[in-house]
Amino acid sequence: MSGGQGPGGHASDGAGQAGGYGYGGYGPPTGYPPPDKSPFGPPGYGAPYGTGQNTNVLAIASLVCSIVGIFTCIGAPAGIVLGHLARSQIRQTREAGDGLAVGGLWVGYLVTVSCVLAVLFYAVWFFWIVTSGTNS
Repeated sequence: MSGGQGPGGHASDGAGQAGGYGYGGYGPPTGYPPPDKSPFGPPGYGAPYGTGQNTNVLAIASLVCSIVGIFTCIGAPAGIVLGHLARSQIRQTREAGDGLAVGGLWVGYLVTVSCVLAVLFYAVWFFWIVTSGTNS
């Protein structure tokens, strides 16, 4: 390691070395671009907005209405209608969102059936209360 050569037999001018130690004078190996000059350009930040496949808006609305129907019992039938319309549009336009539409349909049907059964139960219970009170 004499004659101005650093470790590994490479020439060294000694710049950046504190007390004769370190590798401060070396650049990138030959045949490689400097670290700030990538042949691929600057790093990206993901796909640009709007380049993916669009999600059907009716499918989103179907799921939202069906979930709202859990609390109101009114939104679930609207979710069912929107879910069927969304699936029809998705078959024609090849948009994304079929899973959302199917989810909206399932939740909508379950909530609608539950609400109908609850209304029937309360109607029978009310009728039973009214008729049993008048017989005594």
